[in-house]
Amino acid sequence: MSKVLGFKSFTLPINGKDEKFSFNMRFSELLDEFVKGTNNGITIEVGLKMVMSKLIMEESPIALRDILLVANHAVGGKLTVKTLNDYFEEDGTDLDALSQMVITNLEETRFTSKVVAAVQKQAAAQ
Repeated sequence: MSKVLGFKSFTLPINGKDEKFSFNMRFSELLDEFVKGTNNGITIEVGLKMVMSKLIMEESPIALRDILLVANHAVGGKLTVKTLNDYFEEDGTDLDALSQMVITNLEETRFTSKVVAAVQKQAAAQ
């Protein structure tokens, strides 16, 4: 029997306020819409895989920021790019630990686990 995965929610203290984040279905939907391409006149949403690849394979702080921004908006949050950039630039913010926490949560979320596994497999093959 396979492990039943749910979705992950968490909070981070940003500017003295506990901001909520969730890797729910809305998160997957919003992140996929983040990047669009066109193939034979058909619009294809590819943000989920592209942003996950940038986070996992390139350890991109921009991808981490974008994932957090979308995860916050998925639960009705109003964080901005500037607010997250400022949070990342604070002395006490450990981007490596934050990135690992986000990746672990994405691995354990049913809406993202397969994409994360595919990207990790691709990264290991390089």
